Amino acid sequence: MNRFLSFRFIVFLCIFVIMAFSARAEEIIVTATPIKEPSKGSVLDKSPTSFKEVISTGGRAYGLTDTTDLLKKASSVDLPYYGGGMSPVSLRGSGYQETLVLVDGMRLNPVTGDMLDLTLIPVSEIDSIEVIKGSDTASFGEAAMGGVINIVTKNPTMERGLNVTSTQGSYGYGLYSLDMNTFFNEVGFMLDLTRYQYKGDFMYDRDDGTRVRRLNNDSQVNSMLAKVAFNLDDWDTMLSLDLVDQEKGAPGVEGWLTPFDQKDVEQGRLHLSTKRSFDNGLSLGIKAGRLYHRETWERSIGDTRSRTVNNELDADLGLDLGIVDLGAELYWLREDLSSDDYGIHRRNTASCILRAVLKRGIWEVSLSGRYDRPSGFDDRWTYHSGVRMHLSKHLDMKANVGTAYHEPTMGQLYAPSSYFIFIQNPSLGPEKSFSWDMGPEIKYGKVGLGADYFFTRYKDMIKMDYPGPGEFTYVNLAKTRSRGIEAYAWVRPVEMVKISANYTNNNFRYGSGEYESKRLKQRPSQIANVLLDLYPRIYAHEVDVTLAYQFREGFYTNEANTEKTGNRNLFDAGFTVKLSRDAFVSFKVRNIFDDTHTEYRNTTPWGNYWFPVPGRTYRFSMHLKF
Repeated sequence: MNRFLSFRFIVFLCIFVIMAFSARAEEIIVTATPIKEPSKGSVLDKSPTSFKEVISTGGRAYGLTDTTDLLKKASSVDLPYYGGGMSPVSLRGSGYQETLVLVDGMRLNPVTGDMLDLTLIPVSEIDSIEVIKGSDTASFGEAAMGGVINIVTKNPTMERGLNVTSTQGSYGYGLYSLDMNTFFNEVGFMLDLTRYQYKGDFMYDRDDGTRVRRLNNDSQVNSMLAKVAFNLDDWDTMLSLDLVDQEKGAPGVEGWLTPFDQKDVEQGRLHLSTKRSFDNGLSLGIKAGRLYHRETWERSIGDTRSRTVNNELDADLGLDLGIVDLGAELYWLREDLSSDDYGIHRRNTASCILRAVLKRGIWEVSLSGRYDRPSGFDDRWTYHSGVRMHLSKHLDMKANVGTAYHEPTMGQLYAPSSYFIFIQNPSLGPEKSFSWDMGPEIKYGKVGLGADYFFTRYKDMIKMDYPGPGEFTYVNLAKTRSRGIEAYAWVRPVEMVKISANYTNNNFRYGSGEYESKRLKQRPSQIANVLLDLYPRIYAHEVDVTLAYQFREGFYTNEANTEKTGNRNLFDAGFTVKLSRDAFVSFKVRNIFDDTHTEYRNTTPWGNYWFPVPGRTYRFSMHLKF
């Protein structure tokens, strides 16, 4: 079994280097305050008027959450839980292939069209998650039809410190993290080592009333993130290396179990970014990145292997003229695929982006235009425009309009099947969307709230079609529309109490075809979150308490809208106690009331398929600083 042979060597080498520089430990302050300035790796400035949320990992009470729990806190995020393993993440009702996911601005969406496994990015590596909503290919690139999710990882600081975290939990859950930071001659170094493991052998009830154990649901991930930050002749530079090694079982779904299948993943991400500002208001930023992803499936029907490589190069020129900021960007992406299933394929996209931001009086207006020249499809123009009106010290009004598209994935173009006949469709073209939204944002002292109405029209949506018995293909057929509201509010009546909530109502329906006006299946129309944070002092110890509730409405399991799942009501509670200056303990209970309604169920002519989910779970964690 092929592994990253250099992984352990690099890990031990980095440990030796960091420990050598860490002769003096300093306290690292952890806060739960919102991010004031964008971090390195942020993409917020690319779309300044869009509706967005920033989820910070600050706050010790969140130390037990994983990446998916963290992301679920944002409005309009649909991230169903599949009882272990990967889950599809999407925005404003779009599909997971129509939501662009980035890490430090670097594309993660696989060219195969497969789901992203967010467990490959442990929460210990994350500084914040940026959620930017609405169709905006002009600013971010292909696939940003529902919006963009950018995971911003931690950066080196000019401090010395060592953090160690150990977490244990139900069903064999364990997470061990070592985070080190130091500097030498104004060069910052950071290293994060994380090991995650999960057995996942929970009990669940089948539709026939029997109770069984979830088998082959184990997972273990070894991850390393190393960064070096330095200034070279006024060029602010960051070099990142991220290596992940995963082994996991593939239990399948109820109705199609695969109790002996295994999946092994090797992933490497190398990213270089540098930026310089000049005296005349000119700035130049250059980014280059390479993402390597290799999967090996060991299956009863035969082993298969696939390898994908993304290479990106970006040059961004900015000019600050006072009331107007101008920008020009050149971007190049090459995606390589070598797969036993899909064959060997390559495609390239060269892009040119122009943008302008005008700030004058109460007005802030942004405009972006993009020209893409992909190797496999026709050239395409996209745009995004937005306006923010500062109506008063406490009230802003925002509105945006934009277009986006999504190219067919290699899976949709070349998908094989061991059980059905796949018919290729050489005329399969990109999906397209048009979106607009508008709404107010209010902040007054210790209270904040906001809301927006959004509308997205999709056309040439790609759907699976069945031209004959035992045959399938993909066609541009469906037109759909998504409309709804997003709302949020928070209040901090006293320093030790904060209450926040958000709500999304999304009406996603077919606009043409056999199921015109029917809701798209597997899209919940209502999701709500309520979060209560308490910061008391008990017997001279600082305590953080978190109470969380999520309502997730059931969804239709078939396109005829005749079968629907039950609603989910999820309650979580957790607390963290500061035992000393450098020691914290935490405890968390997830799904307190043991709600086991499924979050994925698919009704097809061949049967029902669904993922069971665990009930109540517990986690205990200890965190030490040196």
